[in-house]
Amino acid sequence: MERKDVDRLMDPIRLIAFIEERGVWNRSDVVGTRLYYSFLIKALSRSNILSHIGWDRKRNIKLINVPNTIELFTWLFGSRTKEKNTIIMEPDADLDKLNWYWIAKML
Repeated sequence: MERKDVDRLMDPIRLIAFIEERGVWNRSDVVGTRLYYSFLIKALSRSNILSHIGWDRKRNIKLINVPNTIELFTWLFGSRTKEKNTIIMEPDADLDKLNWYWIAKML
């Protein structure tokens, strides 16, 4: 297995741990009974989503934009405390739309 493949699988774990360690998000806030890890893997493969959370350049966890990452997590997993359901139903199509949404938002 190549380094990039390992990073592709580990980056979501690193991101979740980083946000949870700050006490600003917790996986118990996920709507439903599962955290769809594959949704986060797919989200982190899209350049504009990476840019939105601040992880697009050096993949340095210290550069993460925490509020934008929480927003992404809410969109991916929902939030019990905010009473928001996930907006992701069809991961590939919905994440492509979200990726394009952030392109338009940046312009």
